[in-house]
Amino acid sequence: MVQPTNRLAAIQREYADVESAYYKTNETLPDTADGRKKWEEIWKEFDKKQSDLFSGAVELAKLDPKSNTGFAALEWVLTIPRAYQLPAGKPAMELATQFYSADPKVGKIIAWVGYLTPDAEADSYPAATNLIQNVAENNPDRTARGQAMIALAWQAKRKFREAEYKKTSDVDSLAIAAEKAFDLVMKDYADCPRLMKAGQRSLGKEAEQESFELRNLRIGMMAPDIEAKDLDGTSFKLSDYRERVTVLVFWASWCGPCMAMVPDERRLVDLMKNQSFVLIGVNGDPSLNDAKRAVAKESMGWRSFWNGTDGPTGPISHAWNVRSWPTIYVLDGKGVIREKNVWGEELDKAVDLLIKEQAAEKP
Repeated sequence: MVQPTNRLAAIQREYADVESAYYKTNETLPDTADGRKKWEEIWKEFDKKQSDLFSGAVELAKLDPKSNTGFAALEWVLTIPRAYQLPAGKPAMELATQFYSADPKVGKIIAWVGYLTPDAEADSYPAATNLIQNVAENNPDRTARGQAMIALAWQAKRKFREAEYKKTSDVDSLAIAAEKAFDLVMKDYADCPRLMKAGQRSLGKEAEQESFELRNLRIGMMAPDIEAKDLDGTSFKLSDYRERVTVLVFWASWCGPCMAMVPDERRLVDLMKNQSFVLIGVNGDPSLNDAKRAVAKESMGWRSFWNGTDGPTGPISHAWNVRSWPTIYVLDGKGVIREKNVWGEELDKAVDLLIKEQAAEKP
């Protein structure tokens, strides 16, 4: 009979092999209709296989949830991105809630689940919230509890961002609630490490950055200025383009959705070429040459700040708390943030409205 520890190790090895094979195959596919169709096929196959392997690990944990192997299986499933969204996610979180809410070693699980918790519509969301809440209330370990407290703050911020996008009447009260949640983290858990990966910032630094965004980068606020070099090494400021409607796009050549937006951006720039409008990028490529190649290949005829050799974690994206690429801000001619993360037709409408608004204000 195969021992549980050996069985878990076998599942993990198989997952590593399947994942490696998927990425190797994916790299060979051409960027054509046939290539994309093939990608969909291999993705479905990979997704089914990984789902089965995660479910197998959870079934193994159910045999003896309190054992070291049982915990290791749960931790493995719940610290892999996307795993919590698959069928194995919900029962894994329910087992973790039942057996490990008061165990200090649950901290790493909470760090990952708290950061990666999906949207409220996802089936596993209530289970994740219940796990996080139980750890926040019952865990004696301050570091584990800190992971839960910042996770609750992130959930409060998600509620605010949804309200901001939908422009609901409770947006200000939700912003205040999120600010208070991050303030609590800074007050009581500032020195606690973030347990996702070694060398990450403390919870206090995470909360400080989130709080800055809530207090300075909301719709209706004056956008902070940016001063940095463009891809040709020439310094300029975001405020140099004041009095123009400005679309600020955080993009990178490694970001598929960013590059997929480029044709729409070219069309918008061309459409607005005779208007008081400008599109400015913030490039997140750690290699300046990669950024320049992308600009030349895609005929991106607008200026971009370079975020530096740290790429997506460089100083500009850090200051603006950019955690997903692309991130889009739409500023009016006074430099006030009027829209966030709109694209396609929504972006066109937002720009057109601000152009008309600006024209109406002129004598």
